[in-house]
Amino acid sequence: MAATYFGQSEFYSIVTHDLNLMFTVIYIFEAVILIIVHGKSYFTDGWRLFDFLIVVSGIVGFILQVLDIHMGPGATILRAIRILRVFKMVKRFK
Repeated sequence: MAATYFGQSEFYSIVTHDLNLMFTVIYIFEAVILIIVHGKSYFTDGWRLFDFLIVVSGIVGFILQVLDIHMGPGATILRAIRILRVFKMVKRFK
């Protein structure tokens, strides 16, 4: 996701793209399940709202990619937003 570099091989590009897609789908399923379980209260918790923002940014990134719209640095920013999910895990550690 955030591990792209100039001159990377085609294989590396394909693997990172597929992993990006896989994790985005997992996050979408997680969000859908939590919305079903929690209903409207899903959107009252700050961390769940944060997760939802990350899911939406992933969906927007893939829509732009499918439509072949190049945002330049904006696309990298959308991918980097998903890395912020690590902060949620850091909160859980003592």
